[in-house]
Amino acid sequence: MDDYQQTIRTLSDRIVLAQTPIRVLDAVKWDDNIRQGFLKAKGKEMPASTVITI
Repeated sequence: MDDYQQTIRTLSDRIVLAQTPIRVLDAVKWDDNIRQGFLKAKGKEMPASTVITI
């Protein structure tokens, strides 16, 4: 692998690592108020959980 290909590979790996948190957030389907609270706390606090029984 030449220098150019190695540079592209390194950048590609960094992009994949950077998007991992985005995928996790997309997978969680919260009400807008819950999502805003989570983001306001910068992800350091989990939102209050609600249990729905059927």
